[in-house]
Amino acid sequence: MILSHATAYRKYESDYKATQNGEISITINAFWGEPQDPNNNEDIIAAQRYMVHSIAHWADPIYHGDYPEEMKEQLKRLSDEEGRDESRLPEFTEEEKKLIKGTCDFYSLQMYSTRLITTQDQATMEASKKMMEAEYIQEGKDVHDINTLLYWFRPGWYGDMEVWTAIDQDWEKAESIWLRNTPWGLRRMINWIHIRYPQSGGIWITENGISLENKYADVDRNCSLIV
Repeated sequence: MILSHATAYRKYESDYKATQNGEISITINAFWGEPQDPNNNEDIIAAQRYMVHSIAHWADPIYHGDYPEEMKEQLKRLSDEEGRDESRLPEFTEEEKKLIKGTCDFYSLQMYSTRLITTQDQATMEASKKMMEAEYIQEGKDVHDINTLLYWFRPGWYGDMEVWTAIDQDWEKAESIWLRNTPWGLRRMINWIHIRYPQSGGIWITENGISLENKYADVDRNCSLIV
C-alpha cells in the first residue's frame, strides 16, 4: 500500500503537479492510545508502542523513508522468539526508500475514539474478562459494554503490539458499539503527530465525530480543519 501510494504520488508529481499545483496525502486511521494507568511506566511504554504501530507504521516510511526503528526492533525480537531466520517485517530496498520518502504534502488524520492501553498479564486479563462476561449475561447486559475489549495474538499486526486495549465505560456512548466520545484524545493525537512529524505540511482532520440516532442533530461537534 505504501509503495502504491508513493508510485501514484510520483506520477502526479512528474506529470501534473506543474500545471495543476495540487496537493496529495494519505489518510491514516487510528485511535488515540491512552495509558490505562498513567503512573505505570509499562502502560506508558505500551501506549507509545500502540501509537507507533497504528500511525508511524505508515507515516514514518512516507515522511522518513523507512519503518520506525521501534517497530523494526519489536518485530525482530518477536520473529527471533518464533524461531524465524529473519524479521516478519518486510524491508524496503534503497530504491524504494527514495521512492516513498517525502510523498505527503500534509498529514491527513482520521480519528474517532480512544482506547486505554495496558500490558497486564494475559492470563489475568482473560480470567477477568470471562468473569465480567458471566456477570453481564446474568444481569441481562450487553457483553459489548465490557471494559476489556481484546488482545490479539501473534503472528499478526495487532498481536505484534503486545498490548491490551480497553474502553472506559464512563466515556459518552455512541450508537456504534465500538465508539465513545473522547475529544481530548483527538487533541492528544494531534500533539503526538506534530511532535513526531514537525514538517508534516499541516494536519488536516478528514474524519471525526460520533454516531447518534437519526433524530438528533450533533450540535456539540463539528469537523475541524487544522493547517
